[in-house]
Amino acid sequence: MITDMKEYMKEYNKKYYLEHKEKIKVATIKWAKENPEKVKGYTKKINNSQKARDRKDKWIIENKEKNAECKNNWRKAHAERDKIKIHARNMSSKIPLKSSCEICGEKKSLQKHHWRYDKPLLVNTLCSTCHEIQHVRNFNQSKFAGGGSFGR
Repeated sequence: MITDMKEYMKEYNKKYYLEHKEKIKVATIKWAKENPEKVKGYTKKINNSQKARDRKDKWIIENKEKNAECKNNWRKAHAERDKIKIHARNMSSKIPLKSSCEICGEKKSLQKHHWRYDKPLLVNTLCSTCHEIQHVRNFNQSKFAGGGSFGR
C-alpha cells in the first residue's frame, strides 16, 4: 500500500510539473531571489554529498587534461592571493607557538592559523583538529563548539 502510494505520488508530481512547468520555474526563481542564504545552504549541502563527490571524482578521472587546465587557470587567477599567504607565513614565523591549542587546550600537533592573510600577525595556535575545522568552516557543528566567532 505505502509503496503504491509513493509510486502514485511520484507519477502525480511528475505530471503536475510537466503541466505547470513555466509557473513553477517563475516561482522557483522568485523564491531563490528572496532567500539567497537558504539557496546557499541547499547548494552547499548538495555539493558536499557523497553522490556529488563521487561524480566529481569520476569526472576528474575521465577528464585529466581539462582538469589540469582548470587547475592552472585557477592558480593564475589566484596568484596574488598566494603571494599574500606566503608573506603572512613569513611574517608569522617570528611568532612562537603557544604551549596548547587556544580552542580545546590540546598540547600535541600544534599549528599556526591565520584568520586573515591581510593581517599577517593575527595568528593563533591551534591543534591540527581545530585548525582543520576552521578551514572547513564547520566549527559550530564540531565537538568543540562553544563559540563560532573565536579569533575573528
